[in-house]
Amino acid sequence: MREQVKELWGLCFPEDSEEFKDLYFSLRYKDEINSAIVEGDILVSALQRIPYPVRLMGETISASYISGACTHPSYRSRGLMEKLLSEAHRRMYQDGVIISTLIPAEESLIEYYNRFNYFVGFQQKEELLTGNDASVDNSQTQLIFNLLDNSEESTEEVFHFIYQQLSKKECAVLHTMEDIRIIMADHFLSSGEIWAGYDEKADIHTVSFAIKNQGKLFIKEIISVNDNATGNMLNHLFRHYSVENAYYRRPCGMIRVINAPELMKLYSGSISSDCLIEVSGDKAIEDNNGLYLLTEGTCTKITDKNGYNEIPLTKLDISQLGKLIFNDKEPYISLMMD
Repeated sequence: MREQVKELWGLCFPEDSEEFKDLYFSLRYKDEINSAIVEGDILVSALQRIPYPVRLMGETISASYISGACTHPSYRSRGLMEKLLSEAHRRMYQDGVIISTLIPAEESLIEYYNRFNYFVGFQQKEELLTGNDASVDNSQTQLIFNLLDNSEESTEEVFHFIYQQLSKKECAVLHTMEDIRIIMADHFLSSGEIWAGYDEKADIHTVSFAIKNQGKLFIKEIISVNDNATGNMLNHLFRHYSVENAYYRRPCGMIRVINAPELMKLYSGSISSDCLIEVSGDKAIEDNNGLYLLTEGTCTKITDKNGYNEIPLTKLDISQLGKLIFNDKEPYISLMMD
């Protein structure tokens, strides 16, 4: 199956290099996370359900990231991707996944994925970083900057630092050690460089993924313990690459609720009073539909409202439920192989 999916990938994503495909299919792809449709002896549609931990409201939950969703050009407009996504969502539910995420390849696909109960949860961010963003308090620790390689030691350093910093956010897609290893390999494959800023105790304060292309500096990610460390890193990058500014972009990301009861149970820990939520509209995972009683720390599916007439009822479809829970969390996603 691996070679068939790789061949279909090359047909659908011709802009990807052979080196990237070799990297993806040797380190990221596994048959057990692949969903596919085969007609006769032809693989006509495929996607991968890549597992990721997600930090949400103080807990770490299981999520799957949709990658490589594609259909053979000769078999498009037949509803195959709709069928494949529905199957993938049911498989995620069976595997204990709470939410699904994806990054649409282009803006026009946002409306397409809306049809499958995805909503924009990770807001796109594009900035031109200048000297104003690099201001620092010189009374604070001055950092020493080193260029990192793809050694095991560097990979462990980057993993532990990024995991620690992202875990402090109310909602963020985290990265495993294996994932960081692949991300770094992909970045080096793109002629990128990875920098770390250390204090006098050799503790990391900031990490950046940078690429200079056609005289312009692009920062794929910069993660720091505070704004001062970010300013120090930017000053270093501007000097090292002989530029006055840098382009920073974080992609638009979408979320779909996979296990409504488990997500509402987590959400219930933040509510101030009991409430009823009626969920509807999930055609792929019908177990999500129904009436739920939320108390502090619990979520119970009930058959009807009898006996709970004094408790306010909110009716939501599965997408609206996701928006309710993630609306004020400022979800963070970065360093994905989008």
